[in-house]
Amino acid sequence: SGVAAYEGVEISLVIEHGAITGPLPFWHEQELRQAEQRASANLFFGVATLVLFFALPGGLYLVWYSKGRDPKAGPVPEYLAEPPSDLPPGLVGVLIDEKADLRDLTATLFDFARRGLVTLEAKSQSAFNSALILKTQGKLPAGWRDYEKVVFSSVFDPVNPGACNLNSMPRDFFLQLPNIEAAMYDEVVKEGLFAASPGSTRTSYKNTGIGFLVAGVALGIAALIFGGSLSPLAIGPALPVTLFGLGLLLMSPHMPARTRKGAEEAAKWQAFQKYLSNIQHYKDVATVADQFEKYLPYAIAFGLERRWITAFAKAPGSAAVPAPGWYRLQD
Repeated sequence: SGVAAYEGVEISLVIEHGAITGPLPFWHEQELRQAEQRASANLFFGVATLVLFFALPGGLYLVWYSKGRDPKAGPVPEYLAEPPSDLPPGLVGVLIDEKADLRDLTATLFDFARRGLVTLEAKSQSAFNSALILKTQGKLPAGWRDYEKVVFSSVFDPVNPGACNLNSMPRDFFLQLPNIEAAMYDEVVKEGLFAASPGSTRTSYKNTGIGFLVAGVALGIAALIFGGSLSPLAIGPALPVTLFGLGLLLMSPHMPARTRKGAEEAAKWQAFQKYLSNIQHYKDVATVADQFEKYLPYAIAFGLERRWITAFAKAPGSAAVPAPGWYRLQD
């Protein structure tokens, strides 16, 4: 039939696939190449992110296992009724919690008193206030440990040692605290209890963790700027790198590792700590009154001074427990 005037006509042309051969248009070829690149980039960044995420816990555990784990100590008794070695109280505190702090410094000062180097006087200034005065009995004798010399010279004038009010320590004393900590850390390394300074070890892993955090953030920013158009997954690997740095940062306080000698010493001192914390369970306190003054510095190092004093104060016949010879009460 014919086509009337003003009547539309539709013509369809069907070309089978492969019927026309020849090079692809440039724009089509470029689109295909970019699609392949995006697919490859998505696969690469996706796999890399998953691998790093799965490797993250194992990597952190491997770091701790190889660098921060203590050797296994041998068998130790349930408790020890006397110190297992002649290690001073301040160093015992560092050995147990791997930190040199004010508690260890206080234990060292009380150990000075126990060894006859200083006396402690309590002077009542008012009904609600009293001053604790630490007085020397002379200069530090020869043969004392290096960290003890640092403590002594930080508390007292090394040329003319006299008295020190513990309630109002001079500002210079607090400026010396980092030097005291470093000296105590050096001493436990010298004793063979740690392979390296616990303070330096913590700082090293803390700085490494911060470095990974910064690297992760920088990698993420770079991925957004240069790789965002290629793949939305480009930022993926930056996340586990950042989390690894955060993990190192959180692990750093636990990274100081004792040597085998240090681990065995720590286990023995913990057995002695158990004895001090439960002396009523193991001994008739009234029969061991001589231990009060002798072991008080160790109780301070363990944070047990209140329990130690209370145990003797509540014991039958506690009036027979004499005050330490180095303690003087003045009105």
